[in-house]
Amino acid sequence: MAFATLICLLAWAVAAFTGRTDASAVSIAFGSIQALRTAAQSVIRREIDINLLMILAGAGAVAIGRYFEAATLLMLFSLSATLEAYTLGRTEKGIERLVRLRPTSALLVRDGMAVKVPVEELRPGDLVRVDPYNLVPADGIIETGGTSVDESTMTGEATPVPRGAGDEVMSGTQNLEGGITIRVTAAAQDATIDRIIRLVREARENKTSGERVSSWFGKTYTIGVVVAALVSLMVRYFWIDRSFDTAFYESLVLLVALSPCAMVISTPAAVLSALAFSTRKGILVRGGAVLEAAGKVRAVAMDKTGTLTQGRFRLIKAAVIDCAVGAIARGAQGGESPSPRNYNFDEPLDGEAECCVRLAAAIESHSSHPLANAFLEEVKRRGWEIPSATDVTVVGGMGMRGKVDGEDVRIGRTTFFKFEGCDIPAEFDAMCDSMRREGYSVVLLRWRDSVCAFALEDTLRESARDLVRGLEEVGVRCVAVLTGDSRPAALSIAGQVGIERVHAALLPGEKLEKIRELRAECGPVLMIGDGVNDAPALAAADVGIAMGGLGSDVAIGSADAVLVQDRLDRVPLLIRLGKATVRVVSQNLVISALSIVVLAALSTAGALQLGVAVLGHEGTTLVVILNGLRLMAGAAGGMRATTRPLRSSG
Repeated sequence: MAFATLICLLAWAVAAFTGRTDASAVSIAFGSIQALRTAAQSVIRREIDINLLMILAGAGAVAIGRYFEAATLLMLFSLSATLEAYTLGRTEKGIERLVRLRPTSALLVRDGMAVKVPVEELRPGDLVRVDPYNLVPADGIIETGGTSVDESTMTGEATPVPRGAGDEVMSGTQNLEGGITIRVTAAAQDATIDRIIRLVREARENKTSGERVSSWFGKTYTIGVVVAALVSLMVRYFWIDRSFDTAFYESLVLLVALSPCAMVISTPAAVLSALAFSTRKGILVRGGAVLEAAGKVRAVAMDKTGTLTQGRFRLIKAAVIDCAVGAIARGAQGGESPSPRNYNFDEPLDGEAECCVRLAAAIESHSSHPLANAFLEEVKRRGWEIPSATDVTVVGGMGMRGKVDGEDVRIGRTTFFKFEGCDIPAEFDAMCDSMRREGYSVVLLRWRDSVCAFALEDTLRESARDLVRGLEEVGVRCVAVLTGDSRPAALSIAGQVGIERVHAALLPGEKLEKIRELRAECGPVLMIGDGVNDAPALAAADVGIAMGGLGSDVAIGSADAVLVQDRLDRVPLLIRLGKATVRVVSQNLVISALSIVVLAALSTAGALQLGVAVLGHEGTTLVVILNGLRLMAGAAGGMRATTRPLRSSG
């Protein structure tokens, strides 16, 4: 298409400067290639589209000897079609680049040897070697080695990111400096790169209201244009009594004036450019309708664990108390109450604390709860062994019980122990409440006659403060935390980022109700979440955003957009992009409509020449395409200024 357009443009330039009819003929021939092909397909489908209108207009101009006007029309139409194809092609090329980034093979480590296998054979738990400058074949966690990883294709960040043991890496990113081995966490079809490809393809099917308007103009309206031109011809020839050549010429001018080229491309040019920009910045959006909704957001709600925080808990301190029946009885009778033994995990631990941590890890190794990893990581960090646990059962929402070396072990919330009928001294219970007020998550362990209270802390995301600042900049004042965690823990995290609205201890259904309340109070709501329990709220919100790194499949499936690398500071960028997209689409539709109205009015009054109609029509088309392309570069809406690197959270 680009080659034909270039020849058409050069031939038109020769015709314009020399007046040669043969140059106009060459321009007409090359300018009509793509339009003829598409128009033929439309005729086969028994449809009338904009390409057929342009062929009819060009043929009509040739029929009355207006060769240069026909060449001008088809040259400008070909040029606008090439720009449109460029815009559409950027999205397709983005998908093609992602497909090319999908690794085809991996070095699977078996019995100490690396065996080359197709990535489709990789399963969660497999150990894979990634040599320097090779693509990471699957999502995983680094087991050994350290390196820098180029994640620019996933996140838009040009600076390589240092990665070491325990860090996550994504499929499709490039290992740079050092050899690493990773433990696979997702099968090939569930890897980050494949999720991105599916989401980008879905995005092209989800249309905005502006795209639906453009689609209507491209199909139904074009029939009206043909009918209007025919009616004009008959009225001018039979009623006004013009000569056939004059009536035909004036009706041809009307056909060109009414043609909706600019209207048809005005919305796709803007939306596809915006989608290309968002994908480049690590925000995968499910289509133009989501961008439109994001531009109208007035309230933002978010989960705490895994969203505002990293979802990676660590043990901070612990307290162990003797809960033998005799000790409790002495305390109740006014005697000396049992005193807790306190431990700090930044310091060396004695045998009692080690025993408690290892027992907790033994039971929690059967759990997928975020808190469970804290115990497993602590054992690994200190080089201890995890004892084997048997008869492990889960009491939903409260805790777990099992046997370690034949001894009963229970771990969970305070309510779990009360539910199980376990006695906990009032002073110890009050100490646990004090830990919660400090913002810690508290887990209790009971073994024999001892109870241990663990205080765990989640880590605030580096981008959380940038999120709140960015929301203020885009005019979102209604910001709330919706979490199933305790209120003290939620208040502690929310206070660090300056969020005043906190709704804690919520079940999934209650989060859904809070979304509805926020919408009634503030307007359209954007929800950010990562877990299965966030899925109902993500689906109910006007815009749901899932965390791509830690987000569950259910959450991602319920969301309208995905943050590839959990960059919360990208959320205000999405809102700004949505506002800019709505604004550009509105500008394009107004420009297109005004062009049609003005040209049609001049044509009806007999004050418009075919050449001027062609320039006005195709010139408007070029203007709306170029206006839409500004979004691809981030030039519209001041988005370049919002893509700054993360600030330090400290």
